Parts: sequence; C-alpha cells; structure tokens
Amino acid sequence: FNPFRWYINPFYYSEGNPYLQPPFTDNIELSYTRNQRWENKIYLSYISNGFSQLSTLNTSTNVQAVKYDNYFNTKIFGLSESYTFNISNWLESVNTVDLNYSKTNSQVTITNPNRIGFNSFFSTNNTITLNKYKTFILNINFWLNPKGVSDLDIMGATNQLNLAIKVFLLNKKLQLTLLGNDVLSSNRSKYTSFNNNIMQEYKNYYDIRYFRLSIVYK
Repeated sequence: FNPFRWYINPFYYSEGNPYLQPPFTDNIELSYTRNQRWENKIYLSYISNGFSQLSTLNTSTNVQAVKYDNYFNTKIFGLSESYTFNISNWLESVNTVDLNYSKTNSQVTITNPNRIGFNSFFSTNNTITLNKYKTFILNINFWLNPKGVSDLDIMGATNQLNLAIKVFLLNKKLQLTLLGNDVLSSNRSKYTSFNNNIMQEYKNYYDIRYFRLSIVYK
C-alpha cells in the first residue's frame, strides 16, 4: 500500500498502491476418505479481482514501473489424491499428488489476454523409526512443483528437500533434534511474464536453507 517509489536504477522503480482492493475466492470441494488412509478430493475455485505486481513501460522515457494492481480473474479445477502408508511400526509415509487446470483472464490491455495451463504438485513425508525403542527417528520430506502457470505468468519447476533426525535420551526426557531445511538449496522460483509485448523473467531466491540443532528437556 505504500505509495512511495523505490528506485532500483534510473530506468526502473517499484511502488505500492494505496487503492488496492481485496480479491475474493469462491471454493467448492468434494472429498472422500477411505480407511483413514486414502483421501480423494475434487475442487473448483474462482478468484475474482485478483492482484499481483504489474509492470508498465513508458515508451517515451523507457522507464519501467512495477506496481501492485487488481487486474485478473482465475478459474481452477483440480483433483487431489493423498495416501498414507504404514509399514509395521517403523515407517509412516504420507504421499500427495495434486493436478489442476487453470485459466486466467486479464482485465488490462498491456498483458497477454489470458493464460491457460496445467499445474501439478507432488509431496512425500516419511517418518522412519530406526530402532525398536522408538528413540531414534528420521524424517524425510520432499516436494516437487513442476513447470506450470501462475495467474498470467509461466512458472518454472521448483523442489525442496527437508531432513530431520530426532534422538530421545534419559527415558525420553531429553530430546535432541537436528533439522536441515531446503538441504539442496533447490527452492528457487522462476517466472516469465509478457507485459507491453516484452518478455520478462524473474528469478527469486530467498535463501531459506538452514540447519538447526535444538535440545529439549522435560
């Protein structure tokens, strides 16, 4: 909402929009769960008055401005499947697959009029008990978001791997946990948009890789 400009260079600046309006989302969802392990879901979503960053170009000065604005509507129809595996007492694996079809229509003339495409998402979260006393536990969490569309943009593929090791000592009164977030440093999003008949690429890396050691005593 901050209307003041932030200059990145003499030909590029960004600014907020104090007149930005809230988008509205209507959702319809039908789900069915079998044996508390297999979840099936069908959903339909409609986003009206959606907002995002919008780039405009002054052709006389070649100055590009980036500003948040309400300028698109999106329809999404999707299918989601989730299944939990339990193998004896040593492995629990929760696996999810989501596939959806998205159609976005623009309300302004400087962007491409619409963007249609498929999106998919895969994740697996595995908890492995490494001894019979359940005092040594390993967690492996991985998700993958293949190339798809995001509103009016083309979205590149991203993925992330998280690892954690948990050890209980002193009759489980002492808990040691070593966590690695985005271990492969692979969660780097890339977007391609077309504004003013110009292709623009954005590569974002927020450096979310970290390692943390925690000690808890009860």
